[in-house]
Amino acid sequence: MQIQTDIVIIGGGVSGLCTMQSLIKLGFKVLLLENNELGSDQTIRSQGIIHGGLKYALSGSQNAASEALKDMPGFWQDCLEGVGAINLRAVKILANGQYMWSTNRITGGITSLFASNAMRSAVDVVPKEQQPSIIKNSAISSKLYKLHEIVLNIPTLISALAMPIINSCVKVDRNSFNFAIDPIGNIQYVSFTNDGNPIEISAQKFIFTAGTGNEVLQKQLGIVPNMQRRPLHMVLLKDPQLSPLFGHCIGLSSAPRLTITTHIASDHNPVWYLGGKLAEDGVALSSEQQIATAQHELTQIFPNLKLSAPKWASFYVDRAEAKQEDGSKPTSYTIFSKNNYITAWPTKLALAPILAQQIANDLKDQKLQPNFNLATPQLDQFVSPKIATPIWDQLL
Repeated sequence: MQIQTDIVIIGGGVSGLCTMQSLIKLGFKVLLLENNELGSDQTIRSQGIIHGGLKYALSGSQNAASEALKDMPGFWQDCLEGVGAINLRAVKILANGQYMWSTNRITGGITSLFASNAMRSAVDVVPKEQQPSIIKNSAISSKLYKLHEIVLNIPTLISALAMPIINSCVKVDRNSFNFAIDPIGNIQYVSFTNDGNPIEISAQKFIFTAGTGNEVLQKQLGIVPNMQRRPLHMVLLKDPQLSPLFGHCIGLSSAPRLTITTHIASDHNPVWYLGGKLAEDGVALSSEQQIATAQHELTQIFPNLKLSAPKWASFYVDRAEAKQEDGSKPTSYTIFSKNNYITAWPTKLALAPILAQQIANDLKDQKLQPNFNLATPQLDQFVSPKIATPIWDQLL
């Protein structure tokens, strides 16, 4: 079977789904190809934080990373209210803000930054009488700040993005997936098998939003991958006694000592999802060692924490991002264009819809037009990918 369409997107995480929504609005016929579940890699492993950049200003001053993110909470809030670039009214919000506190004396630079006029709409100081008991009983040695950064329920985000376009999302067999390349390096079509039958899909443009899979796709095209991986070793704790908590405990580093978000498992028990410096420093540790480190950290930060039936798990995840000459983290999203294909990385969840908008703008600048003479694909015989299962329900 030979299918023609305007655009093929490869990779069904939040970036691919946002990009598909943005391009369909412009009138393009788009097919999304995914070899697993939608959002099954980095997206479902996200803590759901829509960063406003304050986490990246712990040195006491704004920088390129914090500047790139500062408008994101407001941008997403518009989408969540149904008046933004993408309609996300069906997405559940887990928290409308996050706490930030320290077990050490916070440096004057951070205090001055948070007290500045530029930060007044993004940070509040929480009076003692309004502090949640879990933090009141922690080893807090500073003012308690509340950051105006929302936390999203990621499975509902994937579902909200996918459901309006699910009939144009196709599950493919990665082992049969190939490109046909013309002599000047353009992609003529992608091919794969469906129930043993060969399929060829041609398009005006191919867009790679496959996270770590972009590296494999670039190799298949015969070019040197321009991607780097930034690994994390995340920890999950499930216990009926856990209180809802969303926040960053900061130490003496420029990264939060511990970032905690709270999620509800399928058995209705709360789960603390632990990241921050714990996840960055624990990459070389075994699961047993990382869980022991997390237990020690929680004991130090929350000396009065009581658990009744704790269940622990840890897992590794690679953050995929565009390669930097010095190996540093990109400060914003990256779009790499070559011939008739685009490779893109959002760097942060919060930047995914902005990345999608930029791709749409780039195609408009290139004068790419929907080709309404192309045959409408008959997709009834194809299987659509499912929504990924939350990582805590996979492991706990």
